[in-house]
Amino acid sequence: TRAAIVEVLGNRRSRLLLAKAEELLSDANVEVRLQLLHALAKMERGQVKDLLLRLTHDPHVRVSREAKQIYAKI
Repeated sequence: TRAAIVEVLGNRRSRLLLAKAEELLSDANVEVRLQLLHALAKMERGQVKDLLLRLTHDPHVRVSREAKQIYAKI
């Protein structure tokens, strides 16, 4: 599944994840967006700060809540 692929890319801190992030931010599957959030949290903050900020406005309450918690730590 896409969520599993995002998880693997995050664990590897792959730049490919950053290249696909725009597309993944608007994925209809909430699990994909949650995995994206957790994967981005593992990467260098300077590279992902804007993406994390955008996830704080996600329409799904769990995604936005977790994004706010992670964003507050950076």
